[in-house]
Amino acid sequence: MASPHTPHRSGSSSFHLADPPLREIERAVLGPEHLARLLDLSRALSGAVELAEVATIAADQARVLARASAAQLTELRDGDELAAIAESTLDAPAHRRMAPSPIRASAAAHDVVRTTAAIWLASGIEARHRYPGVPLDSSNGEPESAAWAFLPLVADDQLAGVLTLAFGEMQGFDASTRAFLTEMASVCANALARGSLFTQERERANASEEARAAGEVRQRRSERLVGDRTRLYERERFARARAEAETVVAVHAADDLESAQCLRAALVHSETEQDVLAALAAQGLDGFGAVGLAVLRRIDDGELEIAASTGVPPEVATTGMRMRSDGATAEAEVLLTGATLWLDPPELTSRFPGMAEALRAAGAGSWLGVPMRHEGGSGVLAVAFPSERAFTPGDRERLVLLAEECASALSRRKVRDAEAVARVTASAAVEEQPLVAFVAHYEEEGRDGPEALVLGVFSSEAAARDALQELNRRRSLMIRAWISSWTIDEPRPRTRVEVDLTE
Repeated sequence: MASPHTPHRSGSSSFHLADPPLREIERAVLGPEHLARLLDLSRALSGAVELAEVATIAADQARVLARASAAQLTELRDGDELAAIAESTLDAPAHRRMAPSPIRASAAAHDVVRTTAAIWLASGIEARHRYPGVPLDSSNGEPESAAWAFLPLVADDQLAGVLTLAFGEMQGFDASTRAFLTEMASVCANALARGSLFTQERERANASEEARAAGEVRQRRSERLVGDRTRLYERERFARARAEAETVVAVHAADDLESAQCLRAALVHSETEQDVLAALAAQGLDGFGAVGLAVLRRIDDGELEIAASTGVPPEVATTGMRMRSDGATAEAEVLLTGATLWLDPPELTSRFPGMAEALRAAGAGSWLGVPMRHEGGSGVLAVAFPSERAFTPGDRERLVLLAEECASALSRRKVRDAEAVARVTASAAVEEQPLVAFVAHYEEEGRDGPEALVLGVFSSEAAARDALQELNRRRSLMIRAWISSWTIDEPRPRTRVEVDLTE
């Protein structure tokens, strides 16, 4: 989420988390309502590309979904300075600050930067106790706010800013609420990091185009002044060529990010595993810039089966085709090691010659495999790239992250589909159980002797027993009592239990 003008670099003052967040604990406390709100946030952010648009949507959606009175996004810049980039309140829609205002050094948001941990202020009393002498003004919540949450914005294990939420009423901040707000901050951080990267690449492309145009003007001026090829002429030609190359690289990177965003948007809107497979089939090749993509699953006998493929000829990958999973293939190695594997043509030829020959015949060169892990199974997402395509270190990192995101989406939808089937099965089992009714009987002294009567029908034996005891306390003519249970379509009672009236 770093500013396009002051990007964080290696060796700068960026913050990195020591340990990954405990996702298992967070998922354990998230309920269906929280998951639905997180999905709404992801869908809202999926349509935005530029950083300014992503920031305004993130601030507005975070406030609405967290049911807060105000929300603020701050960006961590060089020199460990926090600056507000977007705000949203109940009275005004979200907007991006044109002149960001710095946050005072003693504010709670800077404590989040120093500790990389969320700060929860459940009431104004707690806020004054923990931060004496520091008013929580508009940069940390409106004066009428009663509770605050300061959440770190972390993307790729790097702290990029703080999300501040102000609430009009005191909050309990139980485990479920904290897990939901933490996951919401993670979604916003990833979207802001994506928007920042896209904006940087676009600005880089624009700057390169301006440099190329300026170089062309200088070249024409030099040609008018100097008829022959002089040292100045050669220098200007070289500058123009360098600017043109920079323009091509920058535009290519920006176009790749835009294509990948279409794939990410399709993944977010996918509800089931089949939806994810359909999204990969429709957007996968353009999103990766690949010639082939395949999803393989490990089946019961230990072999790998191709569940879906696109762009790859039948002799290379066919849906339903099986292969060994003992490490003799690149896919099997990814499955056994559980680690991402990138193979360029020379290494692919030396390690897996048969696979390399088949890929060359299909016009493919480099190959990428990413493991998929989920409860009850595992698999591999494999991507084949064109043989003429060259990769920079940034390209490799971006493509690996995109592949891991696709594999994660497949795993999550697989687990959710299994949970849905389990819920339907459990519901059907409950509906199949017979309906049992409990009838309360009693005898009391009548004019001509004992008289048998029915008190009523109850849903449980305990309720029928309590009703008989209450009747016995109010009337002294009862001789004995019993309870019988009945089911539909059965002419006789299932059970008969005598009730001790002396209890």
